Amino acid sequence: MPTSAARYLIAVIAFDRVIPFHLSVPCLVFGEVIANGNPFDVVVCAGALGVCRPHGRAVSAGALR
Repeated sequence: MPTSAARYLIAVIAFDRVIPFHLSVPCLVFGEVIANGNPFDVVVCAGALGVCRPHGRAVSAGALR
């Protein structure tokens, strides 16, 4: 019976006034397709509920269920 590879959750925190490029870097690094499969799940999360203003643009941050 084959065993499944370990999975790792990478949470990227988007805080107020964050530069969107800084959010993209870990998504690119950990989200890349690797020859033998990607062991990482990447999610971008808000630092708090409400409105996050990354570099001057308002983005609504709600809870996921």
